Amino acid sequence: MRKILIFHNIPAPYRLPLFRRLSKFYDLTVVFLQREEKGRLWKIKDKELNFSYVFLSRVSFSLFNKNLTVNR
Repeated sequence: MRKILIFHNIPAPYRLPLFRRLSKFYDLTVVFLQREEKGRLWKIKDKELNFSYVFLSRVSFSLFNKNLTVNR
């Protein structure tokens, strides 16, 4: 089975079906840069992420009305 690693910013509800579908055919791992983003209205629960995933540790801050995230 082929392995796929995808880096993505946040778990968006409209992309989860694509990740679920890919995980049926490939050994998929999705690396998310952050769990949620300020200003986004959706909340994704871990049980909705029924594929292999990782959340990177991060530091978030605002600068000049822009939300910035720095991953270690």
